[in-house]
Amino acid sequence: MEWTDQLRGHVSSLEAELVALRHRLHERPEVSHEEVETAGTVAEALRALGLEPTTGVAGHGVVVNLRLGDGPRIVAMRADMDALPIQDCKPASVAHRSTRAGVMHACGHDLHTTILVGVARALARAGVRAPGTVRLLFQPAEEATPGGANGMAAAGVMEGVSGIFAVHSDPTLPPGRIGLRRGPATASTDQFTIEVIGRGGHSSRPHQAIDAIAVASAILTGIYQLRGARIDPRRAAVVNVGRIRGGEAPNALGGGCVLEGCIRTADPESRLILAEALRTLARTSAEAAGARVSVAIANGAPPLVNDSVLAGLVEKTALAVLGPGSVEELPEPSMGGEDFAVYGQHAPAMLVRLGTARPGDYVPLHSSVFDVDDRAIVPAVTLMSAVLLELLGND
Repeated sequence: MEWTDQLRGHVSSLEAELVALRHRLHERPEVSHEEVETAGTVAEALRALGLEPTTGVAGHGVVVNLRLGDGPRIVAMRADMDALPIQDCKPASVAHRSTRAGVMHACGHDLHTTILVGVARALARAGVRAPGTVRLLFQPAEEATPGGANGMAAAGVMEGVSGIFAVHSDPTLPPGRIGLRRGPATASTDQFTIEVIGRGGHSSRPHQAIDAIAVASAILTGIYQLRGARIDPRRAAVVNVGRIRGGEAPNALGGGCVLEGCIRTADPESRLILAEALRTLARTSAEAAGARVSVAIANGAPPLVNDSVLAGLVEKTALAVLGPGSVEELPEPSMGGEDFAVYGQHAPAMLVRLGTARPGDYVPLHSSVFDVDDRAIVPAVTLMSAVLLELLGND
């Protein structure tokens, strides 16, 4: 590929600078909708390249266009900037651990942001040309429900975009390797709240009460049967309850009970089926006991379906840039959610799993001791810069 050597040499010279940026972001994390300093750091880095970023997009989002040559085509890449409300428990020997109590980058968003700044630097300064424009999206609030991608899309950031990419840290793969999944890639993440309203009473006279806890228990049992009864077993889906609240005393029948949980599906049809089945289950269970019920479903990220053409482009580019053995095909979708899927409703989209595992130290995402291997930065910046250029060059 014509850009490979040019990019590789330039990006390698940026390693120390990008590692320092990643550590700065890791030390100073900000939760969803509060990414003021992070957005400022990003905008400052872009202006230092002579670029003119748009700030304040959908809250604290930052967007910049890099025109690399003549042509109307626009390709895009997105990075999420927010951290999680988790206490950083890494040892004091880790100099870049979070300095903010109860907040840390436990999902790699500091890395994602650093990589996108690196892509901006590579494309702006490496002297590469391609027929069109690269649009870089620094997104707030990916961890929120609903996620910040909704606001970014509503602000028009996807207008004219013919394809969009993102990377996500994968602690099961080493630096320099990527995971690719064609088709369904991540799940929808919808949260539900079911409130059962009965009539409280003394436990010695249950016939005078409407036991909301008993009704909620019937709904709970039914919830765990929905997936098997309503969804094709060849499709990925899960429904579960994470919290139950009800009752006041052991000798009193509860007049109210609340169930809270999640619906996750890898395809839009299953998402609709399970939501409707949940409402029906709650209504019929309550009616049978003479109780009232309300069901609220907060839609989070939709399911992400990776575009097969973009996946093929990433694979071809990775083999050229990172070498043989650098690509691992992922056999199953993740049941985690990613609001990057929102952009996929506007243009072909591709989420790349990026190897970030530290040697001999597997730590899962959202762990209080999570960190990434900084050696993942240079390969990722080189790869994604080349991917964007390749997509611009492919009519």
